Amino acid sequence: MNFEKLYTVDDIAKFTNLSTRTIRNYLKDGILKGKKIGGQWRFSMEDINKFINEQDAIKEIRNIDNENLMDFINGVNTDFSGELQICTIVDYYSTENIASNLSNKFSNLVSNLIEEQNHGKFSYYYFNEEQKARYTFFGPPNFIIEAMKILKELWEEINSNKNIFSSKEKDFLKGRPDYPKEFIDYLYNEFSIDKNKVIADIGSGTGKLSKCFLERANKVFCVEPNKDMIKISNECLNHYKYYVPLDKSAEDTKIESNSIDFIVCGNSYDYFDRSLAIPEFKRILKPSGKVIISYYAPFNDLYSSEMEILSKYFINPTMNRNYSNQFKDGEYIEKEFYHEFYEGIEEFLSGCLSHSLAPKHTDENYELYKRGLEDIFNKYKINDKIKVKFRLKCFTGNVESLIY
Repeated sequence: MNFEKLYTVDDIAKFTNLSTRTIRNYLKDGILKGKKIGGQWRFSMEDINKFINEQDAIKEIRNIDNENLMDFINGVNTDFSGELQICTIVDYYSTENIASNLSNKFSNLVSNLIEEQNHGKFSYYYFNEEQKARYTFFGPPNFIIEAMKILKELWEEINSNKNIFSSKEKDFLKGRPDYPKEFIDYLYNEFSIDKNKVIADIGSGTGKLSKCFLERANKVFCVEPNKDMIKISNECLNHYKYYVPLDKSAEDTKIESNSIDFIVCGNSYDYFDRSLAIPEFKRILKPSGKVIISYYAPFNDLYSSEMEILSKYFINPTMNRNYSNQFKDGEYIEKEFYHEFYEGIEEFLSGCLSHSLAPKHTDENYELYKRGLEDIFNKYKINDKIKVKFRLKCFTGNVESLIY
């Protein structure tokens, strides 16, 4: 069983550079909240992050931080032993909720590092005007190196999905099949979608799903953070009157609050940070709005075992995407569709190469993977075409029923 780590007033003093007296005053005024255990105040990292994002606390932390910086520049000792001392400032430009999420994870890890090494300190606060988070670190080289490593790894984790399809946009466009008309008809009939309904396609990619709604004259916000995908989407969809491209993420769409009738996620939902995306969905959806999550993928009994063997060439062969547990039990409608068609070698290769884990042309296993796909095609082709079967699973429910 994992227990949540709790912190003391002294710990908060280390995180913020504030005095324990100042922290207790904030606690007395209700700006800092925690809970008493055995007569002693204890705080979760969530409590601490809420506190350091309070405007009064931010102002005081910034003032002390600036004093420490000037002391360091002027050669005043930073209270750490060792001949070599370092001060490092890191600015991270993002919305406050994303910065806070990163800070929460980071603070937990760095606080453990401080306890292990017994030296080093850092502070964090957010500039609302400039929309950036600032981390300031003081300490000897080992502490700074380890802290930067942790921050880099968290940054890459948060941003990895943004560029996961970079350089695959053309394969995505050529190899991914269009959505079956039966599926789109089902959505319009089952959920009373008419041309007045506003759609937000979150993680819209090259716009294959968005196109289905644009063709029926719906206004569609295409939210996609990958610039390569956006470029293709613009080329394909710019001629539609109600096409609205947004170079944004699921966690921060910048769409007006309470303005969306339906959120659709086609093969994209499991890439989102649910702790941030779900609150964003709640913000932009109208009270009567629905969330439609679909997964559209190959479902080929004929050569599935051979495709499974080729997965050893994937960028991360042990990674499994989570296709389940989107909604709470019994609080969604599920529907399946099957789509069979024939395609040539170029379409078959592009479809397989567009997979998120498939090696890119710059990866060492790319040629081995591609050669294996060609062998499968040549083995099962009929008149230079191979039969392909796709399954589409669709889950629809209210945003309040989504599972974090």
